[in-house]
Amino acid sequence: MQLSSLKIATKKPVCKICFEEFIPQSFQNFYDNPEICPACRKKVQRIYHFYKIEGVQVNALFLYENPLGEWLFQYKESMDIELKNIFLKDLNTILSFMYIGYYLVLMPSSKDNLKRRGFNHLLEIFNNLNIKMIEDLLIKKDNVDQKKLNKKEREKHKDFIGSNDLLRISGKKILLVDDVIFCRIIKVFIYKIELIKKKISE
Repeated sequence: MQLSSLKIATKKPVCKICFEEFIPQSFQNFYDNPEICPACRKKVQRIYHFYKIEGVQVNALFLYENPLGEWLFQYKESMDIELKNIFLKDLNTILSFMYIGYYLVLMPSSKDNLKRRGFNHLLEIFNNLNIKMIEDLLIKKDNVDQKKLNKKEREKHKDFIGSNDLLRISGKKILLVDDVIFCRIIKVFIYKIELIKKKISE
């Protein structure tokens, strides 16, 4: 019985990307069941880029290029939920420490996309962070892909994100997360923050 348990405990994990068995590197030994091998992890460039947009701190963790873009596409559009932990699992402890006292807010997905996928892709990625989450704060009001719109077209859809009781985040430090950062979306949230300040002052 003990020997069987030992065999299970020492069994090599299999990478969710290349499906090869691998031996976790030393830093990965701090995490249970690593789900991506060191070779595949090295293909993704971490940048830890910190900058500001209209006074709001923005933190980017990865450079958005392939194969990361392909993995995200497979996860989201091919509904491959098995990939949910390959993106941030080894950063969960670090991020939870960095954002102590913050409240997690997810950028919204359209109802159509949620129904098609059968899961909330951001919720699955960030669910393991030890950060309190404020659910359903933001609501996507239409299914328009903002990335494909020009400036004039975006103006027609400037209210594509709605809100649900923004006073819930009054006085709280907010960590707004998305899989891909677009300045347009960040500016929409900044606009929502200004609405909160206006409501509080009334």
